[in-house]
Amino acid sequence: MRSRIIMLLRERAASTTELAKALGIPKGTAGHHVKVLERAGLIRVVATRQIRAVTEKYYGRVAKLFVLKTDEADEGLVSEG
Repeated sequence: MRSRIIMLLRERAASTTELAKALGIPKGTAGHHVKVLERAGLIRVVATRQIRAVTEKYYGRVAKLFVLKTDEADEGLVSEG
């Protein structure tokens, strides 16, 4: 799931709500994975937007290139920017 989030952020910055919708998962699940990626230093907040009383954060990747190793067929995914 986290590699899919990074792949989505390859194209443009996105909020947790947008990521959840794109991945078809609950917002809370997306938020959990986003926090893990942020703590790991793989993504960061690149913009904020005030929506009523809530500040929506937009996340972007920190590197132009990620090499992600998957369990499936032992192949790596490459994200270029």
